[in-house]
Amino acid sequence: MLYLLFLFLRTSSASVPEMKPTSVFIFMLLLITGIVLHEGLHAAGWLVFGKLPFSRVGFGFKLRTLTPYAHLQEPVQARTYRVGILLPLLVLGLPPYLLGIIFGRLAFMIYGLFFILAAGGDLLVLWLLRGLPADTWVEDHPTRAGCWVYRQPQSPDPARDDSN
Repeated sequence: MLYLLFLFLRTSSASVPEMKPTSVFIFMLLLITGIVLHEGLHAAGWLVFGKLPFSRVGFGFKLRTLTPYAHLQEPVQARTYRVGILLPLLVLGLPPYLLGIIFGRLAFMIYGLFFILAAGGDLLVLWLLRGLPADTWVEDHPTRAGCWVYRQPQSPDPARDDSN
């Protein structure tokens, strides 16, 4: 929407530029590559910020939903999990979208918007974790979006002695 407004204000006619078949093919190839890269960025964030070995991340593809996924196979602190979740939006979504608006490039804007929308589930998980302290341990759910949260066990009350 913002791009269409930008086009309308910039030119006298808000026409959308013609796309050649080779441009469409390249754009689709970049989208597919970006989808795989999206999962790779999740993994990179978790591995780098969690200082974990590559073997702790599993990759796969769900045929039922036609989606690739990256799965962290070890608990990490919430701050590390959040970085891994947010990285695809910060690399694949926002920069191309903003560059597309600034320079009037429809393909960049659509590409960025696609990956902003693709990060919708990631943003939902971040929202659900919003009140969680950064040092809380979380574990990526193996089959669903999101994670398990590990709470610290309650410290025993020294005034109460149940050992009798």
